[in-house]
Amino acid sequence: TRNKWRAEAKKSYDFVAGEQWSPEERQVMEDLMRPVTVFNKVAPIVDAIVGHEMANRQAVAYLPRQTGASEVAEVLSAAAKWVRDESGAEGEESDAFFDAVVTGEGWMSTEPNYDDDPDGQILMERVDPREMDIDPSCHRKNYKGAKWLCRSRKWDRARAEEMWPGADFEPTTRRSSDEPIDVISAAFYHLDSGTQGRSGTEGNLVLIHDFQWWEYEPIYRVKPEQIVPETLAAMQLVPEMREALKPSETGLLTFTEEQWKLLTPYVMGKPVVQRKKAYKRMFWSGSQVLEEKDCPTKDNFTFNAITAKRDH
Repeated sequence: TRNKWRAEAKKSYDFVAGEQWSPEERQVMEDLMRPVTVFNKVAPIVDAIVGHEMANRQAVAYLPRQTGASEVAEVLSAAAKWVRDESGAEGEESDAFFDAVVTGEGWMSTEPNYDDDPDGQILMERVDPREMDIDPSCHRKNYKGAKWLCRSRKWDRARAEEMWPGADFEPTTRRSSDEPIDVISAAFYHLDSGTQGRSGTEGNLVLIHDFQWWEYEPIYRVKPEQIVPETLAAMQLVPEMREALKPSETGLLTFTEEQWKLLTPYVMGKPVVQRKKAYKRMFWSGSQVLEEKDCPTKDNFTFNAITAKRDH
């Protein structure tokens, strides 16, 4: 199904761009020495819809939910505006909205980047929807609740070798540039990337898959008074533990499984054991796993979709 959608998406892009004759039809007209004329009535409508989005862009604003939190909300709103301005988010989102109008879905990537600023900056970019594969069991708007998703894109070989020295990369010459990338089975087993033969001479390019998924991990929750006072004071001095020492709205402290193993001797009573989604990320090429780690935000994917009207 995704393969069929990707082929239809290419036709849709061509149609909006004025490429509305099939190669066979074009050849017939050229053989008859007749002009291949296109009256493009689609592009103006698409431009009008995208222009309406540009004229009515939404601003990101944080609103206080508690008394006295208005100053914090104002700082967060200003910070969000600065991040969006620095990364040109409005233009990128409009490009993704164009994709959604034409193909039915648009994609954005949001993650830290250290290429221009050594201290890092949040980069928001439009992603070509044809590079994306999604959990086929997800049918919610904007693909919310998807178990996994994957972006398969061409990288410059020199850049890839700089990121992952000594790796054996999959060349893009194994697959046609317009053919889909079937990663549904391959992603979980890390063994195959659905290669189907890529034509053309692209020796300086390699194919790298950015696969992201979530899995449940246990968390342990206790009241502050359940922890030995001396241990609680010592934990305040450990940077990795400070975040866990911030009570939730219920007044409970939350610890990961690794943290809990260290704390168990210093806790009185039993914890409340729950589970939480942990978002993971893996880069691989061909049959080789290049890198595996947590997603930057740890509570969401770096890719987010805009979906248009549903076609059942």
